[in-house]
Amino acid sequence: MVRKKVTAGIFWVCLLSVFDLTQAVPPILTIPSGKTVVTLNERTAKQEVLARGITCTSGGTVRVFMRSVSPISPCGTCFAVWPDQGVYTLYYNPGNEQLNYAVTSGYVVRVECSDGVETSQGTIEVRLLPNSPPVFTTPAASFDTHEITGADKKKVGSLLYQAASTDPDGDAVFYSLETVPNTDLFEIGRSDGIIRNTGDLRFLCLKNVVFKIKAFDDFNNPVGPREVTTTLEFKGS
Repeated sequence: MVRKKVTAGIFWVCLLSVFDLTQAVPPILTIPSGKTVVTLNERTAKQEVLARGITCTSGGTVRVFMRSVSPISPCGTCFAVWPDQGVYTLYYNPGNEQLNYAVTSGYVVRVECSDGVETSQGTIEVRLLPNSPPVFTTPAASFDTHEITGADKKKVGSLLYQAASTDPDGDAVFYSLETVPNTDLFEIGRSDGIIRNTGDLRFLCLKNVVFKIKAFDDFNNPVGPREVTTTLEFKGS
């Protein structure tokens, strides 16, 4: 009888020990390899996944959340950690504030996992990619030359020259034009870079004019001017 009581006592001690060990397992937060440092374009205007697959293991119920963001301005509230099909994901959510590389080049997001007693933390560094200005392809150089043949026969609205550029971020590119000497006989298409004549070029009374062209997007200062020295060839000249 005594032996049975001793055996039973040992059984319950072992069972309680296992139970205590199970309950004592602290939470462990895991951020996937390659997701501790992520990049984000400063002009991103839609929700974007930054780090997917964040997990937390524990012997009990856990809660995963964003503990802090540094710096908090601008756009410190533009980040969030949400459940995502059994794991957790760090999102960027555009808000009333905007990312600004000139103010801060990145953020440190601290993610925490808690079982109500103990916690486990990890950090994700969000590096901002600055928005780039347009790059001229035509003219490719800062100074160029161009010739308009039969200038005296050009109808109003004729295509005389076309500037072109690309934008590394895929932003819309716009153009502006100044001439030397200053004249209103030329205009440039704001979105297509085409320079056309607004009147009869014979009224210009000049054989040379310089087109000073600038390209710009909605985020950066204008690029240029690119100067195109243009020779107008008239009949008999």
